Amino acid sequence: MFAASRRQLTERPQGRSGVSLVVAERGAPDSITVDNGTEFCSQAMEVWAYQHRVQLDFIRPGRPTENGYIESFNGRLRDECLNTEVFFTLADAREKLKLWRHDYNRIRPHSALGDSAPAEFAMQWQNTALPAPRRPDEKSGPLLEPLN
Repeated sequence: MFAASRRQLTERPQGRSGVSLVVAERGAPDSITVDNGTEFCSQAMEVWAYQHRVQLDFIRPGRPTENGYIESFNGRLRDECLNTEVFFTLADAREKLKLWRHDYNRIRPHSALGDSAPAEFAMQWQNTALPAPRRPDEKSGPLLEPLN
């Protein structure tokens, strides 16, 4: 699971969106499951998905269990950070969320990854995995690029 903030997904450092930076590092998924909530308030994600040939799969309204991974993540974020921290300023909130996100993505073990931290799992996967599959329309090159 990759945790990212809405700001990371929509900012354009050096003319590229956060999603494009992740795709440049790890490759584009075939699809992304999204809901119809208020966070999906612009066409930016839809345009990006179209440009990168990524299918957006919308869950049915009122059916959060159709996207159990994100519901699980949202619960962890709420229980472990949002409900336990006091945010004094916007900068303070950003810093505390950045620290929590770093811990979640890099340090803490995840049961879905055999109780490995995501960074550790990615390193092990790179060292032992077969070459990544390619999309049918690609002529050469792996779908997933190695993490640096």
